[in-house]
Amino acid sequence: MEAKKIMFIGAHPDDIELSCAGLILNLKNKGKDVFCVIASWGDYGGTVSDRISEQEKSFTCLGIPEYVNLGWPDTEISVDGRNIKKLEEIISEQNPDLIFTHWPEDTHQDHRSVAEMVKSICYRKNKNLIYFDSNSSLKFSPNYYEKIDWEEKKSILEIFHSQASRSKIIERAEMKARNHGMFSETGFAEGYIIERIINI
Repeated sequence: MEAKKIMFIGAHPDDIELSCAGLILNLKNKGKDVFCVIASWGDYGGTVSDRISEQEKSFTCLGIPEYVNLGWPDTEISVDGRNIKKLEEIISEQNPDLIFTHWPEDTHQDHRSVAEMVKSICYRKNKNLIYFDSNSSLKFSPNYYEKIDWEEKKSILEIFHSQASRSKIIERAEMKARNHGMFSETGFAEGYIIERIINI
């Protein structure tokens, strides 16, 4: 991957890590610049203070020096002109070579909303776009796999104490990493769907 600056956009704290922590660790080891955007504080799934603390600790461990949280209402993220404009402003300001976001076919409304807005912006701004999955994704069939170090990714996911026992995120992430690793014959892997690559 020749992209120098990569942006990850997720709806809630832990969305990006659950799907992409292994890739982010690989990118940082290669000296890539990674910037993250989180749409909400995820307060429907825990207290704001816990979610902020976990998110900041996770990004510190991943080597991500700064990120943006838009503070949109958890479970109520809407696709509207104001939200699209805000996302577009951040994308224009950061000017990433490549953007990762949620797969649009998802049972969680926030994931769908974020995916729809990001896709619209990427096509309008001529940006490269790749989708990641979540535990609520539907019909997700990767066309790209990234070999990962599962133990390193697990150590990142363990930071999210408020979610680990409630949602069994680590167990689900391990099963998914094994499954992707089996299909790609790489041991443990993360799976992605390339939507649009035009200038990397």
